[in-house]
Amino acid sequence: MPGKLAYLDGKSRFEMDMTEMKSSKNAAASRRANEADGHGQVNRHLPSRQMILHDYPGLEAYVENPAQDPDAATAI
Repeated sequence: MPGKLAYLDGKSRFEMDMTEMKSSKNAAASRRANEADGHGQVNRHLPSRQMILHDYPGLEAYVENPAQDPDAATAI
């Protein structure tokens, strides 16, 4: 998926235009959502807060998700 990626001091930011999504089960739904607000989505990883923020600028909304620890073992 095309987008803009920025990284500074351990934090990262990825801006994407959902209308550019090509092969995904949810591509059609994502395109419709993006067309509705016209601004796409911005994902920010904030390690100091152990948080990933999913911003939807056109909707003036965001979702907070706890960041997964890449070093943590997963139990099956």
